[in-house]
Amino acid sequence: MEARDAILLVGQWASEDDDVSDMATALTLAKNRLDSDKNFEEIVSLSLRTGYELQVNASTAISPGTSAEVIFSLPPIELLDILLDYGWDINSMGLPQRNSGPLLWRICHAPELVQWCIEHGARLTIPNETTSREPRSADIFHTPRHLLLLEVVARIGCVATFKKLHSMGAPLTPGVDWPKHHAPMVLHTAVFAAAVVLSRVSSSSSEIKVRVEMVQYLVDNVNWDVNGVCGGNWSAVIGPQFHCSRWKSNQHDIKRLGILVIANFLIGKGANIEFLLSFPDEESCSTPLGCLRHADPESFQAVIDLWRADYPDPMKVQSTESVQPVQIPGNGTPNKAEPPTLPPEVISMTGSFLELVDLKNIRLTSRLFSNSVFDHFHNFIRRKHITLTTSSLCDVIQKLQRSRLSCYVEEIVFSSPEVEGTDNIQGLLQNLLQMAWISENQRSLVVRSARRSEFIAIFEALYTSGLRLQSLRLYYDAGVDTGPVSYFGDFPRLMDLGPTLSSIRKLTWSLLIEDRATEDLAIIKQLLSMMTSVEVLNPSWYRRSSSLNSEVQSFSSCLDPILAMKLTECTLTGLYIQENSLRQFLAETSAKRITLDHIYMLSGTYETVFTILNNEKFDYFHLNCLQQCKGRERKRVQFGVPGECRVRIHHNRHVGPHEITREGKEATRKLEYHLTAKKLRGLTREGRQKYLDKMSRRCGFSEIWGSSYYLYG
Repeated sequence: MEARDAILLVGQWASEDDDVSDMATALTLAKNRLDSDKNFEEIVSLSLRTGYELQVNASTAISPGTSAEVIFSLPPIELLDILLDYGWDINSMGLPQRNSGPLLWRICHAPELVQWCIEHGARLTIPNETTSREPRSADIFHTPRHLLLLEVVARIGCVATFKKLHSMGAPLTPGVDWPKHHAPMVLHTAVFAAAVVLSRVSSSSSEIKVRVEMVQYLVDNVNWDVNGVCGGNWSAVIGPQFHCSRWKSNQHDIKRLGILVIANFLIGKGANIEFLLSFPDEESCSTPLGCLRHADPESFQAVIDLWRADYPDPMKVQSTESVQPVQIPGNGTPNKAEPPTLPPEVISMTGSFLELVDLKNIRLTSRLFSNSVFDHFHNFIRRKHITLTTSSLCDVIQKLQRSRLSCYVEEIVFSSPEVEGTDNIQGLLQNLLQMAWISENQRSLVVRSARRSEFIAIFEALYTSGLRLQSLRLYYDAGVDTGPVSYFGDFPRLMDLGPTLSSIRKLTWSLLIEDRATEDLAIIKQLLSMMTSVEVLNPSWYRRSSSLNSEVQSFSSCLDPILAMKLTECTLTGLYIQENSLRQFLAETSAKRITLDHIYMLSGTYETVFTILNNEKFDYFHLNCLQQCKGRERKRVQFGVPGECRVRIHHNRHVGPHEITREGKEATRKLEYHLTAKKLRGLTREGRQKYLDKMSRRCGFSEIWGSSYYLYG
């Protein structure tokens, strides 16, 4: 018995209550001809549901109005042939109460069935007398008859099907038969469908690939207007919102990642967030970008927050007046904005994959991070966390070598274990740094190391890979007497790092003023001689003893190479210095922006220093906690401007603040100040000592977070 006869027997049994043995034989034969148990269950369900309507026999024809909704469930072509033989109309509309379209509208995700329908007379449009644009369904994969065929293909089909139907005359825009107020929603439906598929943990990589490729094809090849507006409230046409409460925390983060990827692509192509935000909530689907907001308003709010962080100045955002009305593809000009490359495939289970095409930073740390860091969406997108072990690094490298894995991660945080050694770490890091995803425009590397062996391994890998850094930060760790500056002295090929260090634009270091200070300063001078491109310099010092013998030489010994730099900005922190050295630096530096934070004047006064700062050469300066020292006596500089001081002054005199910022023309106005002895407000002797210790650590740990390269020893 053929599959055709088996299907007929199933239908006959359902309608005529034939012998059960015939039904079992028919089902067995049908199952043997199908690809999977799932398809077998579908055809059984189909046959039993349609048996009462089909009345399959030689004398009874199928009613022309038989619903495609009833017929369709990935039907075998043999069954469709039978239905056509008995008079079924392939262009029949679905049941009015179900608001479903013809069969072709239902099988757009199956290219072989699309081809079969076209060969058997399926129309590419719907007659106006049966057309309704009223939204009825809340299921994204239910394809109601109010959608154009290509709108349906954009939702559930592939690019090849879209090209084929478009070339055969399927319209991209509604004709006279459609309500005039409606604009085409091809890109709208594609964007929403992509957001939904990306949000589903069960989605396969092939499903994600098809949906993302459709969005990219419509924008890049069809030249669809990314700011195109569909009039009216069509939120229900697009589909339902997905509320965060329906997802577990990790699934919700994955969903947000998908929203961000699509949003970044559309924004890169010129999608205007300001224009979108001008629409009321009930018209959230007016633009393609708005479909993402409709899919999950909470996740899209994170997209808005990130966008506003990049464009805080409204003048930098394109004006909403420049946005044209909906632009029909073919009648307008292609989008000119060059976007970041949309990943061809985004893996939904990002918790087990690292996708680093847009990598900006790598961070190596021995410190533990709180769970709240990883719960925040911003950090979920920009950071990945991996334990720095041989097995984890091998896994990372293996995953990264799969070129189709990609996303918008900007930073990886490597945590150093306390037990495992670093025998193989150097070679693995070298492989990691040499991979293709660190391109010429991604030269910013972040590393924090608490151990000498890891520091040496990292720089050996840097030396071998030949990567050039943009910024370098060297910090001491609390409770240790040596740090990365000292580690440089152990690097066997320090001078060979010249090409790697010569491109550095920003240099920050922290020195502990102890017995090794002289040796560390010698290493810093050697490093400065190789950093010919430094534009931003941020040196800082902190001390643990009351001795000032070596502190006087800390800055002055580095003054000559510092003055030789073409600086644009400089911040001095925790510095013990003499007046003549500070005055020489300010008078001869090329920096236009100066910050002096916790500066201790060991001899002289600030009068001449302030006179130089009022010179027109400085566009900006910030002064905080300036003190004059004479022996063990210290007096704080208080500025004659409105404000309160954070310390209690002897004799309870009212004084101004010890912090001031001047910029632009204000920088040339004379500074009014006076000196006051100070006592920390409301603290015991032990409390004051803790406060001073905290301030000293602050001098060494300022700005430890950032998107540049630094070492933490």
